Amino acid sequence: MSSVTTRKPLKHSFALPNILTYSRIAAVPIVVACMYAQSIGNGPLWLRWVAADETIKGWSLWAAIVILCREILVSGLREYLAALHVRVPVTQLAKWKTAVQLVSIGFLIAGEAGEAILPPTIPIGITLLWISALVTLYTGWDYFRSGIHHLVEDE
Repeated sequence: MSSVTTRKPLKHSFALPNILTYSRIAAVPIVVACMYAQSIGNGPLWLRWVAADETIKGWSLWAAIVILCREILVSGLREYLAALHVRVPVTQLAKWKTAVQLVSIGFLIAGEAGEAILPPTIPIGITLLWISALVTLYTGWDYFRSGIHHLVEDE
C-alpha cells in the first residue's frame, strides 16, 4: 500500500497580521530605492511620499532608535519562546502603539510634500513618533517581564 501525505498550509499564514508583516518586508527595498532616487539621484519631490528622507533627525532620531530596538528585541524574544512552545500574546496597548506608530510614519513620509496640504504635518508626525516611542518602552518592558522567567533556567 502506498499512502500519500500532503502538508496542509498553515491556517494563519495569510492572517491579517502576517500579511501586514509581509507587506512591511516587501516595502523595504521600495523605500530604499525611493530614498536613493530622491536624495542622490535628485528625483522629484513626490518620491518623498514613499521615502521619509531626513525628516527624523536630531533628538527625534532617539525615538526611532527606541522603537527599532524594541522591535528587534521583542522579535528575538518571541522567536526564542516559540522554540520553547511558549506563546506571548500581543496586548491591546501594543496594538494601539503600532497604530499610532504607523500613523506617525504616514505623516513623516509625507514630510515637506504634506506640509502643502496640512502645514503641521511634520510636527504631528514627530509628536506621534515620540508618543509611540514612550509606549514602546512600556510594552517592551511588559513583553520582557512576561517572558523573562522562560529565559532563566530554574535551579
